[in-house]
Amino acid sequence: MGDEKPRVSRLGRAGRMTVTRKREAVIRLLRGDDLELVSRELGVTAATLSNWREAFLSGGDCALKDRPGDDRQELIKRLEAKIGQITMDNELLREKIVRMEGGHPRATEAEAISRSVSAYTSQYYGLSRVCEVWGVARSTVYWQRRVQQGRFPGGVRALWVLVVTRSWWTRSRPY
Repeated sequence: MGDEKPRVSRLGRAGRMTVTRKREAVIRLLRGDDLELVSRELGVTAATLSNWREAFLSGGDCALKDRPGDDRQELIKRLEAKIGQITMDNELLREKIVRMEGGHPRATEAEAISRSVSAYTSQYYGLSRVCEVWGVARSTVYWQRRVQQGRFPGGVRALWVLVVTRSWWTRSRPY
């Protein structure tokens, strides 16, 4: 009588098995019961039982890991990346405030800052980020670069028109 193994009854209603019944079936397999015998008793295929056993064992692997919370690690990495981006933006805004004390930040300054490295993230700021945070158009930076190189888009007349227009615009703004 002591040698009898517990029997798991056939499938429940609508052909579904509870987690408890699946676990008991897998434990029987792990103890050495014949796969075909357990399969016939439960009314499920041997492949299904094998899948349950593999899932059970892989779940055990996850439970035995030294560092549970792999999902949390992914979230932590994403949040650290976001903190890095925000920190870089804050550094750029502080630099803009320092430069604005003497007037508006110029496009040449934006380009120079874009080549510097963030103290927090050890990454380059990049022209796109500097221009976005400072509110300077990248096209202005590129145009300024060409002016400094002596290559005026549209020639010297276009440069003169632009300078006159900008000075008029600056004087006519109410703020």
